[in-house]
Amino acid sequence: VGILLKVCSTSPSDSNKVRSELLIGAVLPLVLVRLLNSMQKHNMILLVVLGHKTERRTERRIVLDHETGKKGERDSDAVFELSDTAKKRCATAADLIRTKRLKHVLVTGAFGESFNTSDAPHGCQMISAIQQMLGTELAADVQFHSSATAFTEEDIFAARRAEVDLDLSEVIFLTSEFHMERVKLIAKYVFRDRQVSFEAAPNGTDIKKADWKKEREEIPKFE
Repeated sequence: VGILLKVCSTSPSDSNKVRSELLIGAVLPLVLVRLLNSMQKHNMILLVVLGHKTERRTERRIVLDHETGKKGERDSDAVFELSDTAKKRCATAADLIRTKRLKHVLVTGAFGESFNTSDAPHGCQMISAIQQMLGTELAADVQFHSSATAFTEEDIFAARRAEVDLDLSEVIFLTSEFHMERVKLIAKYVFRDRQVSFEAAPNGTDIKKADWKKEREEIPKFE
């Protein structure tokens, strides 16, 4: 390509048309090949976003008893929303989808007493959040999948099944900083014959010292 471009630029007797045809003829095939290779590479990657929690929130409200005229307190109706950690994982996922032009995304987690007691699967709630962050046009170009899983090991085995079913060749795991070491240990074993990489989302404001301690206690089981 360099030689052809040099010849075109140092041939003043050539017409603009000839120079344009030479330039297009030389560059376009390589551009198309690179574009197709890039598209194929990104289409072969599975982004696995590990779920966290859907939190149940209530507020104490002051209410007036119309019969007695006395004021009292009661809980408001429960409201469910993604934890701050889950939201940060969604935001990091949206950034990765944009920058790496990813086409396949698996978000893990469904229901469980410790992380989601709402009516909607946790993974589906995170998918909705990611789609909103991406915008309608970009989100429509991504295949989103969710898994009916409830803990980390299940999440990673579900990712393995998805990678095989979708016939992909590379997996990116996305989780939070405090959770990363355990995810790496399990994923590197389950995907020992595949190319695997990891992306860390910032910890949410809901992550406390007890969460770090729990992770450290779990890690020896997988070493």
